[in-house]
Amino acid sequence: MNKFFLIIISTFALCGCARGVWKDFIKLSSTDIVFEAEGGKQEVWSKTGSQFDLGGIFENGENPKDKEVVQDEHYKMVAITGEWLHAGYTDLDDRTSLTISATENATGEERNGKVTVSCGDLFKSVKIRQKAK
Repeated sequence: MNKFFLIIISTFALCGCARGVWKDFIKLSSTDIVFEAEGGKQEVWSKTGSQFDLGGIFENGENPKDKEVVQDEHYKMVAITGEWLHAGYTDLDDRTSLTISATENATGEERNGKVTVSCGDLFKSVKIRQKAK
């Protein structure tokens, strides 16, 4: 009986010491991007060399209704285009960097967006701001 009790206590003690299984290994070169009103392209890459999946884009707080999604043969998203934002892998074989681009902002108002990436159960966001003319 004492051995059984000792095994149970040891199991709980070991479980209590665990700090979690997943470490945050998505380290991006930038989590904030600013575009001028003219638009342009910027690249965001993994600082640790780990691959990540493209999660989606949000424009002005919403998921674009008329977005275009490109998937690979495994049905993973490799590029997505909204009304004014586009995100896609720079190298499909590598999948450690994204090219994010914005079209010209002729609305007269600043625009805000977000691109999400994931790796396993970890998620990161790149906030995007585009200046107005």
